[in-house]
Amino acid sequence: MTVIADNEVTAGQPVWIDVCTTDPAGLHEYYAGLFGWTFDSYPEPGGGQYTLALSGGVPVAGVRAQAPGDRLGWTPYLASHDVVDTAADVRRLGGSVPGDPVAIPWCGRRLLATDPAGATVGFWQAGSQWQCRLYEPGALWWAELGLPGAAGESAGTSGVDDFYTELFGYQHKSFGDGGYQVWMLDGTPYLGRLPAGAGRATGTAAWAVYLVVPDRSTVEGSSTVEGGSTVEATADRSVRLGGTVRVEPFDHSHGRAAVLADPAGAEFTVLEVRKPAGSGGER
Repeated sequence: MTVIADNEVTAGQPVWIDVCTTDPAGLHEYYAGLFGWTFDSYPEPGGGQYTLALSGGVPVAGVRAQAPGDRLGWTPYLASHDVVDTAADVRRLGGSVPGDPVAIPWCGRRLLATDPAGATVGFWQAGSQWQCRLYEPGALWWAELGLPGAAGESAGTSGVDDFYTELFGYQHKSFGDGGYQVWMLDGTPYLGRLPAGAGRATGTAAWAVYLVVPDRSTVEGSSTVEGGSTVEATADRSVRLGGTVRVEPFDHSHGRAAVLADPAGAEFTVLEVRKPAGSGGER
């Protein structure tokens, strides 16, 4: 079990995710059935609510209603010691910040921004009582940035690499011949950047999030997934709950994975981790 508290956070580390949707309450049943999450909602300034998804009573993700200009789907949040300062840095480096930071009771403050490639990214300033689960079943394991363009293109990738590196000082490491970049802090891998046009590229830049499902060997009564993995079982459960399978289960460099979508269409990847990769991981 990995529970991260406010004093254990490194600036630039992905520490939170949330999903933007047109029907927040309608997704509760789906994610409760898929991951066993429970939900608590808090009022936000200006009206509306922000919902915390909990696993074992500890936050793992957020659910928010779509506001004007918001892009539907999942967004990763990177730790910031001061989101006001981060907002100024984002603007200075060529990104945009559509609104002010939003306070969430006892959790801290969140800020949404758009990077120079056009992807929505969040920043999270933890409160003194904040904690969350990471790198365990039902929680975030990895996030990677996909960029539009023809497969193999490198134009535009250096600009977005420079943006995030200037913000947080990531070190870069390339994997394979395709230009996959892993972004690290003090040698620990935390984020990935796909080559242009690779992965689930849809013509717009976007972050993809990976959520952990249990290793088959740890599941009580694992005969229920005999002949497959917990990824297959999770994909089947997603369909029964009203979601879809966008990419059927496949072998991933760190285990077994599938790309799913919730009933509102937000995509995410589930991963049964079989090859540890430090605190986070890389492809």
